Amino acid sequence: SMTTAGLAWAVMDKYGWRVFLVLCSAPGLLVAILRGKMQESPHFLVVAGKKEEAFDVVTKVAAINGVPLAPATADPLESR
Repeated sequence: SMTTAGLAWAVMDKYGWRVFLVLCSAPGLLVAILRGKMQESPHFLVVAGKKEEAFDVVTKVAAINGVPLAPATADPLESR
């Protein structure tokens, strides 16, 4: 891509291919590290049969956003 070519042009002459390789692999390493810290989506948890965990995630997100939960979401084990 143009970004990689621009990075190569800016880095290779002064710092060499090793620094270029580290800079190119940094986004992938960052995603790999942060992926382990991310929660699953409530939709995935409900489909997987983990309704209580899905309710906990929705409750946490609502608390962070400062939004009260609607009465329809009060019972996480309600069957439809």
